[in-house]
Amino acid sequence: MKEGFDLIMDKSLGRDDEIIDIIMGHDEIENHHMLQTRKGGKQNFVNVHLVFKNKQISLHEAHTISDAIEREIKKLLQHKTQVMIHLDPHDDSDEINTNPKLN
Repeated sequence: MKEGFDLIMDKSLGRDDEIIDIIMGHDEIENHHMLQTRKGGKQNFVNVHLVFKNKQISLHEAHTISDAIEREIKKLLQHKTQVMIHLDPHDDSDEINTNPKLN
């Protein structure tokens, strides 16, 4: 019954540490925040904001890095997985946490 209930309800993947290892394994990444993982039905969902060390990074380069991270996360989870990555030129986690309009 629990397995059936888990299929219809969102449930955390419980693999945050492994996902963080993938993200921080890229030298271009300074930090990350707002990591959210969940399983909805038979699909996994991962959302995360990436903060780049190079504040002048080109959109092309940032996108290339985020694509690599997305592929690695999908390989790790080995199921149908949707990965949404937000690219941040600076760490805006304090702004997000203190501005109710952004929560």
